[in-house]
Amino acid sequence: MNTQTIKDEWIIHLNNNKVLYQRNNNGRPMHNLNLNREEQNRMDIYMNDFISNDKSLFLTEMNRNKHFEKDSNLNVFHKIYQWFTKDLNVVLPDMPLKKFAYYYDESTLNNIKKIVRSFDTGIEFIEIKNMSEEQLQNKIGISLYKDVIGELKKKVQKQGQELNLSMQSKKEFFNITMNDNYDLEIKTLCFKHGKSMLDFEFCE
Repeated sequence: MNTQTIKDEWIIHLNNNKVLYQRNNNGRPMHNLNLNREEQNRMDIYMNDFISNDKSLFLTEMNRNKHFEKDSNLNVFHKIYQWFTKDLNVVLPDMPLKKFAYYYDESTLNNIKKIVRSFDTGIEFIEIKNMSEEQLQNKIGISLYKDVIGELKKKVQKQGQELNLSMQSKKEFFNITMNDNYDLEIKTLCFKHGKSMLDFEFCE
């Protein structure tokens, strides 16, 4: 029977490259937290009780009915756990993207570039590129293009102002802007891998 076990666990402060907590199944857990005597005594008990536990994370255990003073450095375990349970969003390949504006604003796009580089995908650069109406028609088909542009034009007429529309399929990603003169600006994202001189579209 296959059994799943946890062999190693680390909590690392990336800004200063400091290991806050570390354990493996070959030795006693270690930490580099600045604790007072009472906190250290509690931490010693928690770590000793956890030495033979290879079925769960120490991070999980530190959030199981354990309460610390507000100014205690042990609260770092609560903060990290809450980030995983409340703030972390996991986006799968077949899930639709939300908040498209992040991808077409230069300031937020720079942050996305840094994140993508950290994934070791080989992607070094992300660029916003303009598309022609003909290129968009070829991508989504003339029928859908007419429907989308027609609906966008109706909304611009009704509201009397520039409007923005973002579209996504499994392989395509577009941003369409129509001003009050019904002029179109169409953008998409392109990626560049390493030293390659070629741009790759979102679907590639």
